[in-house]
Parts: sequence; structure tokens; C-alpha cells
Amino acid sequence: MEYVKRWGAGIVGVFIFIGSKLSWVLALLKLVKIPSLISMFIMLGTYALIFGWRFAVAIVYLIFIHEMGHLVAAKWKGIHTSPAIFIPFVGAAISIKEEQIKDAKTEAFIAYGGPLAGLISFLPAIPLYYGTGDPIWGLMIYLGAFLNLFNLIPISPLDGGRIITAFSTKVWLIGLIILVILAIKFSNPLMYFILIIGGITWYNRMTEGRKIELLRHEKSLYEKAIENIDSWADRMKNHEGYSFDYVHYSLQSDYNWLGTEVERLEKQRDNLPFWKRKEINRMEAEIHSVRDQRMLLHSFLAELRDRNMDTQEDNQEQYWHSMDEKVSKSIEKDFNVQEVEEKLQRLKTYYQTDTKTKMIWISLYIILLAVLGGFMWLGEGIMNSLTGYPSID
Repeated sequence: MEYVKRWGAGIVGVFIFIGSKLSWVLALLKLVKIPSLISMFIMLGTYALIFGWRFAVAIVYLIFIHEMGHLVAAKWKGIHTSPAIFIPFVGAAISIKEEQIKDAKTEAFIAYGGPLAGLISFLPAIPLYYGTGDPIWGLMIYLGAFLNLFNLIPISPLDGGRIITAFSTKVWLIGLIILVILAIKFSNPLMYFILIIGGITWYNRMTEGRKIELLRHEKSLYEKAIENIDSWADRMKNHEGYSFDYVHYSLQSDYNWLGTEVERLEKQRDNLPFWKRKEINRMEAEIHSVRDQRMLLHSFLAELRDRNMDTQEDNQEQYWHSMDEKVSKSIEKDFNVQEVEEKLQRLKTYYQTDTKTKMIWISLYIILLAVLGGFMWLGEGIMNSLTGYPSID
């Protein structure tokens, strides 16, 4: 293994496109608009300067095929992706909008495409090594297997964690334990970072029941808010028999009450201890709802005053048409019950799979794990058989 140790920095550097599974990288890619081909050559040049051109080509090739596996799997499901972008010492990534993936089965399918393609990518290196004896092919076998095998650790955001969602996210705890052991053994900063992200992902999954409860609370708040908004619009529109001053006073009273309610809720929230996160979140949702209602009512009052100054009858129809549009847009933007209901349904059903689906995906996962493990053992044997420090330049 001395040969591998010599290039340990390269292995750690490409440890790698694990980074491509992290949301912060995808956010960066939206800001840095670099075409795929250009970014690939940047990565290729960077690795070539440090490790030599053959090593660089091997690594970029392995990463490229892995990402193309994800891309092809996504296209197969009719899901739009961004082009692959390459970032030296981070890896490559394709961006997919989260809402496009409707269930765990689809997520598993797209995730599986990466390591499956990664397996296929280094298979030609086996006959090439035994035919030529060139150590670069042995290194490609080892790195290709290692890279994809590591990515199969069953914890999201790694591919293994995404694949195993179709079976059970409870397995993520095993992935976390594996990462803890590896982090302690290798003391690699990137490993600790992945461990933190994996821990956050696992915690979020374990607390989804609270999110569902909070969304239900938000839905009830939105429904109440819509009733209030409709009542304000009705008071303004159906004001016959009431003076302008009465209608204005009525709405102003509601506006003042909402202000008092915001202050009361904020004080109640601030008095809660930090560990009562559940209650704090519920209070935050209520504060936002009341505050948004108050802002909308403020604009209603301003328009009501403007309307009172404009007594031309031919402007009334146009005025109420604009008011109806304002009410509709506000409800759609700030109090969208349908959107909350869709989020609720997604949380409740996303990870639900039948027994057949569970058995299929756990079987496919174990098979790929075993095959990659076998090839890594083969690659390690080849590396151990090498003597000295042969050049790969």
C-alpha cells in the first residue's frame, strides 16, 4: 500500500465528490455559471499540475462517469437536471430541484445510478492492468471501487443514504456510526464535515413528526387569516348604510388589535426557554401570520382613504377589481393553504414504500456493496503487490 500512501493527498483530495452531494455546493453552482466542459478542464489541469496528467485523467474520468450515472437516471425518470459542474478537490455535481423528486423510490433510483455507473467506469481497467502491468490501471481499480464504496455508506447526503430511503431511513443510524468510526480512525476534516451534515440530516428525519404538526398548525392559521382578509374586503365593499368613518374606524380597530397581538405573542415567545423549540416554532408561525395580516390591512386602509377622496362612480368598478386582485394575490403569496397541504402530504408519504419495493432496493444495495467491496479488495491486492514508487506521469 506504499504506492497508495504516496498519493494519499490525491485520494483525500478526491474524497471528494462526496462534496457534490452537499447543498452548499449546489448553492455555489447556481452563482458560478461555468459550462461543464470548461469546469472539467479546470479540474483536469489542477490535478495534472499536482499529481500528473495520467492520475488527473483517471480521477476526472471516474468522477465524470459517476455523475453521468445520476444524470441518466434522472433523465430516465423525466426529471430535469443542470449540467454537471466540476470543482477541483470538491468533485462534480448536478443540481435537481427538490420538488421534482416525489418519493423515496425515485430518489433511490437516481442515487443508485451514480455508483452503478461508477462500477462500470473502472471495469475496463482490470484487463488493461493484467494486459500491460501499468500501475495506473491498478490505481484506477482501487480508487474507483473505494470512491463508490465510500459513497454507499447508508447516510444522507451520500448516495447510500439516498438509496436506502426506499428501504428504511432507520438504517441511517448505522451509517452515522460507520462515519464516526472512520472519522476517528482517519481524522480527516472533510470526514468530520460529512459526519456533521449526516447527523443533521438524520436528526431532521427523526423530527419530521414535529414538522408535520407545525405544518398543520400553519394550515389552521392560514385558514383563519383568509377568513379575516375576506371579512375586511367585505366590509369595504358592502359598506352601504354605513358611513366612511364607521368602516374606517372598524378596520382601524382590527389593525390596532393585530398590533397588540403581535406584541403579546412576541413577549410570550421571548419568555419561553430555548429548549422548548416546539412551542417557539408554533409561536413564530403565529407571529408571522398576524404580522402579514396587519401589513395587508394597512394597505387596505390606505386604499380605503384614497377611494373616499375619489367619488367618481366610473372609478368604483375598477377600484373593486384591483381590490379583488390584491386579496387573491395576498392569499396566494402569504396564506397559500394548498401549498401547505402539499408539503404536509409530501412529508407524510415521501418515505412510504411497499414491501416489494423495500426488498428490491435493499437487495440491489447489498449486491452493489458486495461487488464494489470485492473490487476494492482486488485493487488493494494489486497496490500491495507493487514495489517501490513507480511513476504515473
